Amino acid sequence: MQVTMDFLNKHLHTSRQRHIKNQALTTAILNSHYVFDKYYKIIDNTPVYTAAVLLHPSKRLNYLNKVWNKKWIKPGVGRVRHLFESQYKDKYLPPSKEQEPTIIEEPSELEKWQRDLAIDTTTNELKSFIESTPITTNNPLTWWLDPINQEQFPCLSKMAIDVLSIHIMSADSERVFSGSRRMVTWERARLGVQSVERNECLKSWNISGLVDRTLSVAMDTTTSGDDTLPQFLEVM
Repeated sequence: MQVTMDFLNKHLHTSRQRHIKNQALTTAILNSHYVFDKYYKIIDNTPVYTAAVLLHPSKRLNYLNKVWNKKWIKPGVGRVRHLFESQYKDKYLPPSKEQEPTIIEEPSELEKWQRDLAIDTTTNELKSFIESTPITTNNPLTWWLDPINQEQFPCLSKMAIDVLSIHIMSADSERVFSGSRRMVTWERARLGVQSVERNECLKSWNISGLVDRTLSVAMDTTTSGDDTLPQFLEVM
C-alpha cells in the first residue's frame, strides 16, 4: 500500500510538470492531487504502512531515503520504532538454555575486545535490520518465516510477520463476512460464534486444498500403523 501511494504521488507530480502548459489538464491533475493528499495523509495515523516498507528485506530504510521527502523520514521511522518498542521489544526472546556446569576459563584479551565490540541485538534489532543493505526476495513474509532469520531477529520477526500478514485490501474479509451471513440464516440464528468461526475456517481450508492434503498425509500415516487420522477427525 505504501509503495503504491508513493508511486501515485510521484506520478501526479510528474504529470503536472509534463502538462503545465495545458491549463485544463493541469486543473484536473491539481484536483486529483488534492483528493489524493487527503488519503495520503491518513498513512501518518498508523505506523503499519511505513513498517511494511522498513521490514521488507528488499526495501528497508534505503527505500525511504530514495523516495521520501527528507523531512518525512525521521517521524516515519520514529512511529515504527515506537510500535516496536511498545509492543514487541524484549517480549519474544527465546528462553535461555540450561547448560551443564563447565569450567570457567578467563577470557583472553582478544575475546574481551570482541565482546566490547559486540552489538546487543535484542535492543538494536530494528536499527540493525533497516540500516542493512537490502537483499532481493520475492516474498518478504517467507523470508521472515525462515528460522535462521527469526533466530537473528527474535522480536522484530514477530512484528514483521504481524505487519506483512495484513491484507492490502478488505475484499477477502468482506467475502468471509458475506459467507458467514449466508450461513447464519433465521433458522440458524442461535449458532454460536465458535461454530461459525470453525465452519468458515474449514470452508477456507477446503477451498485452498489444505483439507485434502492433510487427509492424504493422515491416510498415509494410518496405513503405516499411526493413529493420526482418528485424532485429526476428532479435532475437525
